[in-house]
Amino acid sequence: MIKRICIIIGAIALSLLLWSSVFAPLTVTKDRSGKPIFHLPPPTVTRSQRSQIPEVPPTLLLHSPVRVALGGRPLPIRVTVKNPQQGMEIILHYRLSDGGAYFSLPLQGNPEEGFEAFIPKYMVDAKGLEYYIEAVNRRGQMIASSGSQDTPHLVQVKAQRARVSPLLWGLVILAVLAIPFTFRRKKR
Repeated sequence: MIKRICIIIGAIALSLLLWSSVFAPLTVTKDRSGKPIFHLPPPTVTRSQRSQIPEVPPTLLLHSPVRVALGGRPLPIRVTVKNPQQGMEIILHYRLSDGGAYFSLPLQGNPEEGFEAFIPKYMVDAKGLEYYIEAVNRRGQMIASSGSQDTPHLVQVKAQRARVSPLLWGLVILAVLAIPFTFRRKKR
């Protein structure tokens, strides 16, 4: 019997010890309906631990969105990267403004000189364009963007005026100059 009492007292003491070490820092508040909400205190970080955590500035894409483009010409998209990460890739996503799936194209270049890609001329259509740019890390996670799938940059496409080649202009001028000579009457 004494053995059982000692085991029960030992179990109660152990339970109290565990309770105080695990749940003592826990604070409880109640929400509007009266249900309890349990809060743990934030972890404490010492100054020496803070100095060991490296400060990594966020990666930023600096891009001036293209607002107007001439139809039937490749559209250059340029971006500069501030605080690039090792092994990241910059991807241009574009589509016609009437909807549909986005096409993707990697931007070429380097962090010092900037990155560039060209939307193909057959996509620069009178309907207009939508595009956005993403920087992704090695794991494929987005780390920075300019625009998004939900809020892309909109490009108004203007029709390209037809250009007359200089050769055609030369032929027209030659024909105009030759008209007086063709209608001249020969004198007998």
